[in-house]
Amino acid sequence: MAEFEATFEDASAGTGFKYLARTAKQTSKGTYSKQLKLPSDIRQRYLFSLIESTARSAIAEILNNGIEVDDELLKSSSKISQNKSA
Repeated sequence: MAEFEATFEDASAGTGFKYLARTAKQTSKGTYSKQLKLPSDIRQRYLFSLIESTARSAIAEILNNGIEVDDELLKSSSKISQNKSA
C-alpha cells in the first residue's frame, strides 16, 4: 500500500509543489501494517513518477479544456521533479 502527501509551499499561489510517498507492507493475515515507512529508492522513483505523470496529465486536461491557468502555476508545475521532498 502506498500513501501520498502533496503540498504547496505557498498554497494560495499554488507554488512550491512538494510531495512525499510512504508505504506499508502487507502482513501474513492480509492486512497492512499501520507503520508507514519511506520506500526504497527504486520504489520511491516509481511512485514519484506516478505523481508527476498524473500532475502533467491534469495540467494538460485543464489547458485542453480552455481553462485559464496562472503563468506562475505553469512555471512551478514544470519544475515538479526538481521540488520533490524526500
